[in-house]
Amino acid sequence: MTSTILIKNIYYMLSYAFTDLNHPIYKRMAGEMFQNSHDLFAAILVNGLRKQVKQGLFKDYVRYSEDLAVLRGKINPRKTIANRMQRKQLLHVEFDEMTENNLYNQIPKTVALLIIRNPYVKKTTKNSLKCLLPYFNEVSTIGLQHVSWSELIYHRHNKEYELLHNICYFIYNSLLLTSENGENQLPDYNEENLSRLFEKFVLCYFQKHHPELKPRASQISWALDDFSQKKTHLPRMQSDITLSGKEKDLIIDTKFYKRMYQHNFETRKHHSNNLYQIFTYVQNKQFSQEKEVSGMLLYAQTYNEDRIQATYSLAGNSITIQSLDLNKEFKEIQSDLEAIAVGIK
Repeated sequence: MTSTILIKNIYYMLSYAFTDLNHPIYKRMAGEMFQNSHDLFAAILVNGLRKQVKQGLFKDYVRYSEDLAVLRGKINPRKTIANRMQRKQLLHVEFDEMTENNLYNQIPKTVALLIIRNPYVKKTTKNSLKCLLPYFNEVSTIGLQHVSWSELIYHRHNKEYELLHNICYFIYNSLLLTSENGENQLPDYNEENLSRLFEKFVLCYFQKHHPELKPRASQISWALDDFSQKKTHLPRMQSDITLSGKEKDLIIDTKFYKRMYQHNFETRKHHSNNLYQIFTYVQNKQFSQEKEVSGMLLYAQTYNEDRIQATYSLAGNSITIQSLDLNKEFKEIQSDLEAIAVGIK
């Protein structure tokens, strides 16, 4: 079996997950052909940097610590005394300065330089990046291994950096591997990265096209017999996606594995932990309401293998295990998602 994901589908998933890609500067990319994933993500980065350069690079306060002959900011007494003991007539001061040379700009500059050295990226794309680098002359490069990606904060002044940083994160974590025959498929990937992308894509798809179903990630309360019992030590139940129809709620847990089945000798079985998890979610959700609750394990199908489509009735509730083939044209993926929405209206 071959692991494949159409590169164009990665772009479409990103388009839903990050609405910035709906900007005209990115939409023009939808009609382009990309021979490998390197070119796709490099092109997104080029367009993102162009857009950011046009708007102006984000400036932020950065803390500096230096030896100076004049007072600026706050004096560091210990280091100033150490200077005097070495007969240096300098104050060691600490001060904040508004500058473009901050982490938010350092990340895309560092990744742009990595892309320029990548042999699989087209020369025209590399040249586009080289033309943008002079705007980052005041920005230094950093060691990406030291970046705490989850701690980056976005607000109205730097919101558009979120897409750039997510693209950079994908690139840095070795997502971008070319296929053996150079065609427009992604044969290998970082499973954790694409798992998060797949989950966000499915949620954002329903939020955009079916807001009437109130798509959301929701917490599910434990159905305790004694409500006075403390829940402190119970694990949190957090659904990836919950859709609410008039007569039914559907809890969807998205899964992204290189293999949709677990193999026991020559027998294929559904992943037991996933089935236990969705069953637990459904049973506890059903306890707190009269409306019917059903569950779905939605697998991203990345191998050329048989599609999964199975529904089980377990303790009075319906549990569906289904795959979404990411190697099909996006219109077919949309059709499968629409069928899920229709099923609970």
